[in-house]
This record gives sequence, C-alpha cells and structure tokens, in this order.
Amino acid sequence: MTWPEGYVHYPQLEMSFGDVAIRSIRFDDREVIRGWRNAQMNVLRQNEAISHLAQETYFQNVIRVSLMAENPEQILLSMEDQKNLVAYGGLVNISWANKRAELSFLTSGDLSVEKYEHYFSTFINYILNVARGQFGLHKIFTETYEFRNGHISILEKCGFKIEGRLTDHNVNSDGFCDSIIHGVILV
Repeated sequence: MTWPEGYVHYPQLEMSFGDVAIRSIRFDDREVIRGWRNAQMNVLRQNEAISHLAQETYFQNVIRVSLMAENPEQILLSMEDQKNLVAYGGLVNISWANKRAELSFLTSGDLSVEKYEHYFSTFINYILNVARGQFGLHKIFTETYEFRNGHISILEKCGFKIEGRLTDHNVNSDGFCDSIIHGVILV
C-alpha cells in the first residue's frame, strides 16, 4: 500500500518557522514515535508498551485511513528541527459536529526546558491557527496530568484556561494523580 503524501483533504498543512518545520505525519516516523511513547507512558493515556507490529498496524489501519478521510478523527503532524524529527502531535478525538478537538503533543523527553517550550509553544500557535482557519473548529481542549507543571505553564502562556480538575483520574507508578483540563475558544 502506498502512503499518502499528507492529508488529502487538507493539503496546506506544511509550515516552516526558520529551522523548524511542521508537516503531516509520515510512515517513516512510526518507530521514533513508538520509542517516545514507550519511554513516556507516565505522561500518556497508554498502559502498555507498543510493539513493533502494533505500531505498524496502527499506522496502516488508523493513521493512513485518517490521511485520506474528509473528516478524520485525528490529524497528526510531525515537527522537525533542521530536518530531524523532534516532536509530533495534533488534534485527536475530533468532533466535527461539535467543532472541537483535543490537543496532543509529545517529544523525545530529553529536551532542555527551553527547547521544549520553544517547540510546544510553536506547535500550539500553529495548531490554533490551523484549527480556526482551515478546520473551522470552535474549541481546543487538552488533558494533562497535574505533575506536568512545565507543560501546563506553556499551555496557559498560549491562552489555554483551566476548565476543570478530574480528581484521582489516572494511576501511574507513583499512584493516583489528577488530570487538569484546559481549553481555548477559537474566536
């Protein structure tokens, strides 16, 4: 099976900001992303390591299909710095009828605080513009575990407001933790 060059119905998703570029997710990104996800399950809603086969299947049966869909349930993008993959994320759990989506973002996990803030804030600003303009969405929300103070700080600097707290909502190796829900209305 051939891999689409990008989102068929949204061909204008690529953007460059100096050395940083954002583009549609590619099949070749799958193993790097799998490594990031498996190494950082404590910050994800992922309870077990993703196998090579599971990742291949997911990319072929879910991501590839979303690339061709008129109203995909998710729009995943990759971020490169000097042509090296440094992050990925996008809009997931998209409700086209309700004009809302959840923001997702993940990096290698070993970035400096400054690099993480630069990549994440660049990604957020890009996503908000695309969600408002190309996709016509009304709201973007996100769920973040309470111990991710740096992540939360960046969200709030980029205009996200706390909408709620889900007490003891998730469990990880340190026990139960709250989830913080942030949202931004795209006007």
